[in-house]
Amino acid sequence: MAVAAAPTVTISTDKTAQSTGVFTATFTFSEAVTGFVAEDLTVTNGTASGFSGTGTTYTATITPDNDDVVVTLTVPAGAATDAAGDANTPATARPYPPARLQQAYVDQGQGLFIHFSLESFLGRTTAHNSQHSYFSAGQWARTTAPINLFNPSGLDTDQWADAAIEAGLRFGVLTAKHHHGFALWDTASSTNDVINTSWCTAEKQAGRSCDVMKRYADSFRSHGLAVGVYFSILDRVADIKEGTKTLSDGTTATDYVKAQISELLGTSATDRPYGEIQSIWFDAWDWRENFQGYGAPEYTDIPYAEVRDHIRSISPNTLIINNDKYASFNTSDIVTFEQELNVNQALPARYLERSWTIAGDGSWFWNPGHTASHTPRQVAGVADDINALQAKGGLTLYNFGPNTRGQISTAYRNHGKLLGYAIRKDNLAQGKTATQSSTFSDRSSNTYGAGEATDGFFNESKGMAHTN
Repeated sequence: MAVAAAPTVTISTDKTAQSTGVFTATFTFSEAVTGFVAEDLTVTNGTASGFSGTGTTYTATITPDNDDVVVTLTVPAGAATDAAGDANTPATARPYPPARLQQAYVDQGQGLFIHFSLESFLGRTTAHNSQHSYFSAGQWARTTAPINLFNPSGLDTDQWADAAIEAGLRFGVLTAKHHHGFALWDTASSTNDVINTSWCTAEKQAGRSCDVMKRYADSFRSHGLAVGVYFSILDRVADIKEGTKTLSDGTTATDYVKAQISELLGTSATDRPYGEIQSIWFDAWDWRENFQGYGAPEYTDIPYAEVRDHIRSISPNTLIINNDKYASFNTSDIVTFEQELNVNQALPARYLERSWTIAGDGSWFWNPGHTASHTPRQVAGVADDINALQAKGGLTLYNFGPNTRGQISTAYRNHGKLLGYAIRKDNLAQGKTATQSSTFSDRSSNTYGAGEATDGFFNESKGMAHTN
């Protein structure tokens, strides 16, 4: 009986499996194989049950003891040999990503989402819709928006890192490419990037890099913060949308996406143009929605498994976080919710995050023409939600959209400083006895005692009581 020299093996991790730590190992042969016995399946640092199968496919349920679990299936001698008659080598696999990467990610508690791109310069007059000729649905730039509108005259990525630290945020995720397709790095796939802007020319003349991705990564890493990237699969300028499998030049949409991902992540441990990337955050992929004729590509257009395997091969320590709205570990290493997660309800799984934005009107990008978006949310509610989610093992990705100068606004930064006080874990005063020399009353004639200052809860209206 002739079969391939070694069977292929895959590890499946669905939502239920991730909630319990149990996973399924599947072994697939090129031709039918018989003669297996239970002893042919061994597990290091774990146990196996339910080993079964026929023909070309065999499966087993694996309960790991720790992240170093390894599953090995040895083909029985004589039962299956390759065409040359040699005994098949064992098929060995371990689940990926290791749970330690997922746990380390959520243990950070909170990170800084940075929505900054061409959309930051378009001057909307409302939060999500506008008469502006360069805007279409939501906060998406039309393909006609000229890239030279991108002009962050005072770009200061060190200031972004400082703002993150002040707010108690421990890593960043920058919109390297949003739905328009404008890239914040020098991409070989397109001229729709920051390198081809007039701003870039001026930056180079001044002796500065105009690779925004590089400046961000260097700043955050030098401040001790981990680095992540946001990447939209939908690319309106490149015409990568629902139903697109091949581009006009013959390149497949999947190859286009994989090439740009390689530019961001590098291709090996010795090729990391932006250093080690903790996570890649995908958006607009298999949403099954349609916005003005530009729906997100589906998995039938750009297969998730092919992109996932590409990332695993070039940057195995990079987590995949996919905002596809399915809340499933089948298509994401971390289950993410865009704003809508109720942290006071039972959470659906471990290893999850909620992305949220500072702007009181819900804007992700800075909105030059709509001052309401410049007003941050109330710190108290944000801090309580962040702390509640972290207590349940989840993480908050909190968005500060830099302004048209390329800086975090003063209002946003002040909000971040208060937030940092509210979520910091080194509150030495919490629970201690406090006394007061006078009683503080707010504008509604509510009075607050000294105990309000050490109760562990934060509220701006009681700020004076906390600091006097």
